Amino acid sequence: MSRTTTSGGAGPSSSRGVWARQRRRYDLRPSVSREDEPRIRAAHRVFLHEYGEPVFGPGVWQLLVLVQTTGSLHQAAREMGMSYSKAWSAVGRAEDRLGIELLHRHKGGPEGGGSDVTEEGNELIRRFRDFRDEADAELAVLYRKHFGSASFAASWGATPAGSSESRGRAEEAE
Repeated sequence: MSRTTTSGGAGPSSSRGVWARQRRRYDLRPSVSREDEPRIRAAHRVFLHEYGEPVFGPGVWQLLVLVQTTGSLHQAAREMGMSYSKAWSAVGRAEDRLGIELLHRHKGGPEGGGSDVTEEGNELIRRFRDFRDEADAELAVLYRKHFGSASFAASWGATPAGSSESRGRAEEAE
């Protein structure tokens, strides 16, 4: 028996596959206007690995940052489009591999349950953010060094140096 979905969801008949689902990405960095960025740029994802296995990366980092603001792992997972059990598993795995407690969990009661990021967790969030931001800056330097003169590396709305349009403007200025 075949099930179909008419809502465009990720059901068995979906073109995205049975288990695919749309995930919201949270870029918690300050926004920069498109005019200041190259049209095409290098990108990377930073992970801490143990013998080649990821231990801590952008997903767990985002969960912890959202727990700081929501006070709840359940709410943080929901905002990321992730199941609570997957979030719990990811944080638990990171805690086990890193050997530190990342969250204090509070069971329900009159005020309800929740989670707080530990002091060590806050320190890890800060260090990971600083490391990632510095890696971004170094990658931007390398990108400019190796691709800065490429036509596709121009900023949004800017005309690449050497293009017929930019030569025309230079000739008009003379």
